[in-house]
Amino acid sequence: LLQQSLYFAHLDGVARSLGRSLMDPEIKLKSHFTVTDLEDLTKENLELIFQKGFTSLKLKMGREPKAEAQALKLKAPLLEPFKLRLDFNGAGYEDFIKEMKGHVLCSHIELVEDPSAYSPSDWQKLQKEFSIPLYVDQAAGSLENQEIPFPRVIKPARQNYELRERDIITNSMDHPVGQSFAAWYAQQALKGETQSLDFGLQTSHLFEPNAFFQEIESESCYFKVSEGLGIGF
Repeated sequence: LLQQSLYFAHLDGVARSLGRSLMDPEIKLKSHFTVTDLEDLTKENLELIFQKGFTSLKLKMGREPKAEAQALKLKAPLLEPFKLRLDFNGAGYEDFIKEMKGHVLCSHIELVEDPSAYSPSDWQKLQKEFSIPLYVDQAAGSLENQEIPFPRVIKPARQNYELRERDIITNSMDHPVGQSFAAWYAQQALKGETQSLDFGLQTSHLFEPNAFFQEIESESCYFKVSEGLGIGF
């Protein structure tokens, strides 16, 4: 964290001294919408989220997997327009997916992050059994020099990885400057290529508003760049 913070601060300082912005406003970065409480999946909220252009939802899961499965089943008609990204933070996936097995909502699950503690052999069995792509998030930092046979969730505040096919870049539910550097990193990582998967760069809605959050508060699924030199603000 310290190393990345110093690196980003250096880039920002150099850009400001040269009188230019680090961000390219022409590169539009689409994100999923993060939901930390399934109770927030109301008809009104989901309609507003969809109107803003979001087509994928990231749901924080795993605290009560069986109850969460039942809750999603009840909300299935409301979730029909969305792809679902489920983040289990290392526990609860097997109980959840067995409860969901055969339900129409399974076809909406785009990917699962950290279904259990990272184990390539266990994960390959899970992926084969349930045919849902699994993603490495929490263990990605400790596996930097290893070959990972799964796509990764890259968090620029903690990692400095080359973007591979099917990888996703997210922020760490960060403060606005951190969120903006994650967006800058994503712009660089794409290297002019078209973004093929939604990233996870918009989490300002999870915080109490302030002047910094308002600067990047977007009315759409695309990250809003702060105006100004360097990273903005």
